[in-house]
Amino acid sequence: MSDETSTGNAADLFADAPYDAATLASMFEAYAAAWHELQMMNVVSRSGEEMRPKLVLRILKAAAAGERDPDRMKLLALHAIDGR
Repeated sequence: MSDETSTGNAADLFADAPYDAATLASMFEAYAAAWHELQMMNVVSRSGEEMRPKLVLRILKAAAAGERDPDRMKLLALHAIDGR
């Protein structure tokens, strides 16, 4: 499965986000890692399309709050999925 298929079109995920290239790279890294983890848990096949916006929104919120660590952004995004 290609990255575009598994994580959506990378160019569109954070297209309107007003961040520098390094921050955008961290955001997409966090998104891709969170998406991969969901796939490994077999969650994506049940409701994947509903999860994409939640992941993106949570990562955007983390970046807006000053978070730049992709691992931390990933954890915050996954918490949005499981309701924490």
